Amino acid sequence: MAGGTWHNVSSGDCIASIAFEHGHFPDTIWQHAENASLKSTRKDPNVLLDGDRVFVPDLEEGPVSCATEKKHRFERKAVPAKLRVQLVFDGKARANIPFTLVVDGSPIDGTTDGSGWVDIGIPPSARRGVLKLRPPGADEEVFQLQLGGLDPIDTVQGQKARLQNLAFYRGDVDPSVTPEYSDAIRTFQKAHGITVTGEADAQTQDKLKQEHQS
Repeated sequence: MAGGTWHNVSSGDCIASIAFEHGHFPDTIWQHAENASLKSTRKDPNVLLDGDRVFVPDLEEGPVSCATEKKHRFERKAVPAKLRVQLVFDGKARANIPFTLVVDGSPIDGTTDGSGWVDIGIPPSARRGVLKLRPPGADEEVFQLQLGGLDPIDTVQGQKARLQNLAFYRGDVDPSVTPEYSDAIRTFQKAHGITVTGEADAQTQDKLKQEHQS
């Protein structure tokens, strides 16, 4: 086995944040042969489960030619992650609305696009953010964002999180199968023409992932 260490995934981790922590590009870790099984299981480098194990190879050192008796400046290449979220109300995209995103204390101003999307680079290590939406002629709206905390679609907590983001579910995002969760599944299935069972079968999971776009 190549030199390296195993990283135990905790809530909020993704390949981008793990790579950033260890000085790698995300693809260096995600495409590594030792992570082939994880890649086959999870498929999405941004959606890992608490307890997953990720192999992190040792950094490779290489020579750099520099003139002696001079100062030299070395810069680490930026590896931004992406925050991509669509804002919809009552089935209509919230298009062309000014916003401020605050991540790690730094504000970033922008405007949602014509389909209501916020698409912006953020630090891979970011865990929380605040999105302030300023609709013209209306009060400011504030949304608390948990970044990098989405569990896989084949877990109950992953399904709950997506249902919650799509306004089908209100409640705790945990692994327990509750009446509220089953009702949310039924409502989602009915809304999308899926046989109503209250259980997240493969068709329901695929549609939920498609609608959530992750």
